[in-house]
Amino acid sequence: MVSPPGSTGESSLRADAARNRERIAEAARSAFAELGADAPIAEIARRAGVGSATLYRRFPTRDDLLELVFADQIVRCADEVEGLVDRADPWEAFAEYLTFLFELQREDRAFTTALLRSFPEGGRLAREHRRADDGLELLVDRARAAGVLRADFTGVDVVMLLQAHEGVIAGFDAADRDGAEAASARVAAILLDGCRPRGAGT
Repeated sequence: MVSPPGSTGESSLRADAARNRERIAEAARSAFAELGADAPIAEIARRAGVGSATLYRRFPTRDDLLELVFADQIVRCADEVEGLVDRADPWEAFAEYLTFLFELQREDRAFTTALLRSFPEGGRLAREHRRADDGLELLVDRARAAGVLRADFTGVDVVMLLQAHEGVIAGFDAADRDGAEAASARVAAILLDGCRPRGAGT
């Protein structure tokens, strides 16, 4: 069968575009992990081996790059919390989800910014954010109603817990995984203990 004129060239262009997208995704992922969500766009383009114009043509805004990199993680958060809302032990469900978020923070230093960032309504990240937020609200309500979470605890406190944990692990070089993991485990235990009502058992 004879290929239509120009089909080989068009296929090559599509393949080049796919390779560029993958290089940009990997470069953005590594830059955000090392430098945070405000990593310079020029640095991402440099790591990807493409010109800034090429990057901006594919991803006009920083939010577009963040969605490319973090969409799967936000979906994981939403799936994780939805799987915990019916857990028999409300404290166990709450603590397990917070621990899950702490682990994601440790894996990727830009995760906190992506998780707490507001994205344009109607997009995939906005929908998944809402799903994760709704699930977290249910976890908090159940734990508070069961008397295993401070009566004054709200979703805003989760933001502060994440920021406190991020502040601790940010003090470690990315290569010092053992140190970051040890500090993360200790501060996570302290933070979770502070969420319990006074006099509650551990």
